[in-house]
Amino acid sequence: MINKINKFFCCCCLIFFIFPLNLESQDTSKCIENQTNGLCKTLSCYNEYKMMELTNGKCKTLSCYNEYKMMELTNGQCKTLECYNNLKIKEHTDGRCETSKCYLKELEDDTKKMIITKTQGVCNSEDFSELVICYCSIFPCSSSRSYEYQVEGYSYDHGYVRGEITADSNGDVEGSIYLDDGEEIDFQGEFVGKGEIEGYDADGSYYELEVD
Repeated sequence: MINKINKFFCCCCLIFFIFPLNLESQDTSKCIENQTNGLCKTLSCYNEYKMMELTNGKCKTLSCYNEYKMMELTNGQCKTLECYNNLKIKEHTDGRCETSKCYLKELEDDTKKMIITKTQGVCNSEDFSELVICYCSIFPCSSSRSYEYQVEGYSYDHGYVRGEITADSNGDVEGSIYLDDGEEIDFQGEFVGKGEIEGYDADGSYYELEVD
């Protein structure tokens, strides 16, 4: 995910920092100089200059920028996406779990307890699939279930975003995503691949998201 973010952010940098392609190289250098108070003449220097601006002088590279933003999101606790995901799981489970494997096992155990209780012990199996089949034979299960996901990704207009979406059985999704400044935005889209989502907000801004 981080590699994909790096590639995508590179595109954003080029789009955000780019200069008119029909300018002569001399004009481009002059334009860059004007934009950087005379500190830069090349696009690579300009990108480093803008990166330093965005990170209060702490970063010149994309990998450093990703770590910087992750540290911001987690109040200094994480530098990587894996650490961020585990932190969120720990918060959601009140410290009982720190990994997705533990979290999924906890959800499965809770569902088992609910099924056994609701069926008064009629459905009682160690095999989770058999338990669900038994439950659905007593209480018809809707084929139009919805699923909730934590997502993150990028927008050409807003940069890095994160949020929560709900998906139906047809792959259509809707939910809320949050910008770096905390602003909440309504989102609608669809799954376009395994764990990959594309869509738009109410203002027409385009987003590419991935399920955590």
